[in-house]
Amino acid sequence: MIPVRLTAGEKALVELLANGLTVKQAAVALGISPNTAESRYASARRKAGGVPGAPGLVHQSYMANALDRPEAVDDADAVHLTGDQKQTLDLMAEGLNASQIAQKTKRPLPVVRRDARDVTAAVGGTSPAHTIKRAWQLRLLGVAEPVAPAAP
Repeated sequence: MIPVRLTAGEKALVELLANGLTVKQAAVALGISPNTAESRYASARRKAGGVPGAPGLVHQSYMANALDRPEAVDDADAVHLTGDQKQTLDLMAEGLNASQIAQKTKRPLPVVRRDARDVTAAVGGTSPAHTIKRAWQLRLLGVAEPVAPAAP
């Protein structure tokens, strides 16, 4: 795993991306110029190993503990994905877009796009990056917390 150390400004931007905002919307929310936001976004992506796109950046930031991992939600057992949908989610978390996922999986692009929309709807995401955060909350991505053994 690549160690990721984000500045406070980069971290604030990535947290807003994880909450569903675009880079431009995050700039407004942070009271910074769009150019500054784009610069922080590019820097954070470089620090995260050059991951393409906001979904990959959010996922890598959680994996490297550069962002606080979201807490699990109570309805985690309510979401069930097909094998193809889970594969699409995993590849979205790597930062791949629909065209890249279709090419990698040898699945038709319209099918991949449908699966990505279905995954986003199933987890309650509002954007691809927010879908990654929701998948972490639902424990569809990331490492589950260890469960203490039951008392004898």
